[in-house]
Amino acid sequence: NIPEDQAREAAALISVTHHDSALENPYAHIKIKVSIEDAKNAPIITYPVRLLDVCPTSDGACAVVLASEEKAKKICKKPAWIKGVGFRGEEFFLGESNKSIWPSATEAAQHAYQQAGIKNPLKELDVAEVYNPFTYQEMIFYECFGFCPRGKSPDYVLKGTFSMAGALPCDPSGGVLCTNPIGASGLIRLAEAARQVTGKAGARQVEGAKLALSHAMGGIDQFNGVTIVGAKL
Repeated sequence: NIPEDQAREAAALISVTHHDSALENPYAHIKIKVSIEDAKNAPIITYPVRLLDVCPTSDGACAVVLASEEKAKKICKKPAWIKGVGFRGEEFFLGESNKSIWPSATEAAQHAYQQAGIKNPLKELDVAEVYNPFTYQEMIFYECFGFCPRGKSPDYVLKGTFSMAGALPCDPSGGVLCTNPIGASGLIRLAEAARQVTGKAGARQVEGAKLALSHAMGGIDQFNGVTIVGAKL
């Protein structure tokens, strides 16, 4: 069991971190400076979730070009290479389950890791773009993806593990929490991951990023896809 005050503090820190990151992203929708107190005292949406824990509804689009190895080398000087892909869906409505984590998210990540040869995602990944419409949900995905042990995500957040200066920066774009053009939000995670490993992320660039995770979620939270992209073939 995670103490409520610890989870609340971690959620507030996630909100502050991503809103700060969005200020460096020219494509971000919500660009506001947020403090820990702002996040903790924002209007309640449904307890304990508050307004600054929740994504907006945005307008926007995204496109990526997929090509064979031969074509990619001809049309692009520095492609992002797909190293692993995993997709899974639940066969039950998550709201009626007693599970506190997403089996589909966990299994999708494990499949992608297996293809990419990743054994320790926290150490081997350089950056992650997690589909994060809600701060609390983001922490659950950290655990699903093996970034930290189950039940320990607030500890890792509060230690700064997933901040820009941490061991595994997550959502340096500001993520879905700050920009949510529904239908494109998942693909944007892949585009942002590709920008990171090709060194094209501008002010939100994670220095030396060579291997990245991107995550998309859909349906009524029951579909999850994880893609690993790298700077090297």
